[in-house]
Amino acid sequence: MQGRNENGGYLWPRPEIQALGKDKPVLLSAKAEGWLKMLENGTTPRALLDQAPSLTGKLKTYEGYKTR
Repeated sequence: MQGRNENGGYLWPRPEIQALGKDKPVLLSAKAEGWLKMLENGTTPRALLDQAPSLTGKLKTYEGYKTR
């Protein structure tokens, strides 16, 4: 993986991203850290997807996890 430093406008050879205006690089956002903890505690990916509207507050509707 290749991260980036948005303050300097360059890529670096590590996975972290240093967002514009921030002084420390991070690997995951606070929201992503929460989702990762849920997965580590046994929540299935399907359950996370099905809960996406309530977890993110961005989706109005979600038809559910579908497979062919």
